[in-house]
Amino acid sequence: MSAFIVSNTHIDAILTAGLFRPWRTSGDVRWLDAEEPNPDCYAEGEPWGPGSMTWFRDHLRYLSEATAGYVGAMLWAENRRSVNPGLLTR
Repeated sequence: MSAFIVSNTHIDAILTAGLFRPWRTSGDVRWLDAEEPNPDCYAEGEPWGPGSMTWFRDHLRYLSEATAGYVGAMLWAENRRSVNPGLLTR
């Protein structure tokens, strides 16, 4: 698999497309932060546990004009990490 460093212009284009999508048929751009779920998010033999919905609501993040800078930095860091895993540490 190959990977390459994209330009800041490329990341800006991704963010712009995510922020100003005129079609918006699938809702907002969103993701879950990287924090591991609590043990009560799981129940043996079940797809989720009693704390899963609370955890989901607390860790769901949305792309907005207010978060675009953070998301851009996150994309920039992940792009560099994909090219050189030792370049940035978590």
